[in-house]
Amino acid sequence: MDINNKSLQALEESIQAKWTKAFNAPPQNQLNVLATRYTSTTASNNYAFLEALGSWSEWHGARQFKDIASDDYKVINRTFESSIKMPKEQLEDDQAGMYMDIVPSMSAGWFKKQQALIMAVLTSNPLAYDGKALFATDRAYGDSTINNTTSGALTATTFEAAYVAMQSYTDHDGEPLATMPDTLVVGPSLAKTADDILGNRYIGDGETSAVQIMNYYNSLGVRLVVSPYLIDTYKNYWYLADTTDVVKGVLLQIRRNPMPTLSNAQEVERSNTVDFMASGRMAAGPAVPHKIYGGLVSA
Repeated sequence: MDINNKSLQALEESIQAKWTKAFNAPPQNQLNVLATRYTSTTASNNYAFLEALGSWSEWHGARQFKDIASDDYKVINRTFESSIKMPKEQLEDDQAGMYMDIVPSMSAGWFKKQQALIMAVLTSNPLAYDGKALFATDRAYGDSTINNTTSGALTATTFEAAYVAMQSYTDHDGEPLATMPDTLVVGPSLAKTADDILGNRYIGDGETSAVQIMNYYNSLGVRLVVSPYLIDTYKNYWYLADTTDVVKGVLLQIRRNPMPTLSNAQEVERSNTVDFMASGRMAAGPAVPHKIYGGLVSA
């Protein structure tokens, strides 16, 4: 292959076509259900969340305006890159095919990075829109208190406590938030424990394993997601989430999706390599705390 701007442009177009095909058919991952996706058009997005999104009150006299919890909660976009150097000689010898095979993997890597960002929000427990940690025991929704965390290991008892707590949340007017926990997220170390809690049709009655009773939580259809990011320090962490609403416990904003480019002929001649480069901008952050409950258990 003769290396010039025309041939490099043709190769770039082939790579971009293969990238686009892979990008439009991303790998399926259940972690995606944990986050609401937003489009970003600037360096950061401002988010102003209400404790009770979309709540209604009977109209008596003057309207009851609700204060926005924060007008300066920003999630700042971050830039991510993936780059590969192809030796000039391999391109001259028509060996570009092996690099073309990498394109779908690079595209899939962008979506894996999104999942990593979502899980990093959960494990790092950052400050949410109200200046309090995403997982806290004393968040105030008006006169109501939202406790969405525990240090207790995942058991049938702690799962039940989390489930009941989430369904019992009320808003700043004391009205039920109608939270519907439907997803349990654990790491590989807790996968068997979680499956026993959700999957067993019958369980012991709490006094003797010889007496079996119906497992109520088996009938609820709670989804089990095993995350590869909950390992090592976070291997005992677990989360119960409500993913049934548009707004979820985590937000993922996309500023710019990546599209690979190649270096031009002059750059190739200078470095003796063909640089295959892609970059994109995105970020993740806490959204609505009552949509997710965290079991933050030390390893």
